[in-house]
Order: sequence, then structure tokens, then C-alpha cells
Amino acid sequence: MLLARRKLLQLAAGAAAMPALARRASAADYPSRPVHIITGYAAGVHVAEAVQETATIVDDLRAVLDRLAFVNDKVWGEELLTVLAEYRPETYGEWNTTTLTTALKPYGVKSVAANRRDGEGKNVNHKGYTRQALTKAVTERH
Repeated sequence: MLLARRKLLQLAAGAAAMPALARRASAADYPSRPVHIITGYAAGVHVAEAVQETATIVDDLRAVLDRLAFVNDKVWGEELLTVLAEYRPETYGEWNTTTLTTALKPYGVKSVAANRRDGEGKNVNHKGYTRQALTKAVTERH
């Protein structure tokens, strides 16, 4: 009987203490510790200004679009990359066609098969882009 009574008192004491010990999880109005956000920009530089100064691939594409040699309204990815690398070597010098395709995808430019005949008359197939898709990306951006 003593053991059952002791157990009952322990359970009752635990139940009474529970609301006092439990902390309610909620968001604070103000952080209790300093918040540090890493942006990738130097201290004192406003991010909005830095983003506006950064040229995108579409901006660079607009600058080199007239230099591209389209065949059947298509250009090979390697040729586009070469022209971009000549225009801005520090940005596009290390890129490959996969990087180019990934960078153009958010602007709605998808790679297509760009067939051509080489000097010997053999059909050569490369990944490329249509003039229409590149022009549309440039015009919608500006």
C-alpha cells in the first residue's frame, strides 16, 4: 500500500511541475544572439548595387550575338562558347558546353541538335542553340 501511495504522489508531483518546466517553442521578436549573414560581397557594399553591376550571360550574349556564325539558324555550343570566351575570358575561359547549357537554361534556352556537313561532306552533329531561342532570351531580358 505504501508503495502504491508513493507512486501516486510522485506522478501527481510530476504532473504539477510539468507546466512550469516545459518551455513553449515560439519565434523570438528579436534574436537573442547576433545574426551573421554571409553574402559573398565585401563589407560596406550594398548587395543590390553589386547585383546590378554584375552582367549575366544574357547580357554578354546580347553583345556577341552579331558575331555568331549561324548555319541553318543554329550555332554549335562550342562556337558560342569560343565567342563568349573571346569577349569575356575571365568569365567564360574555363567553361565547357555543359556549363553553358546550365547557364542558359533559366532563360528558356534549350540545347538542340545542330547538324552540319563538314569539309568532306560527312554529317556532323553537335549540341547547339537556335537563333530564335537566343534572340528571344536577349529580347525578353532587355
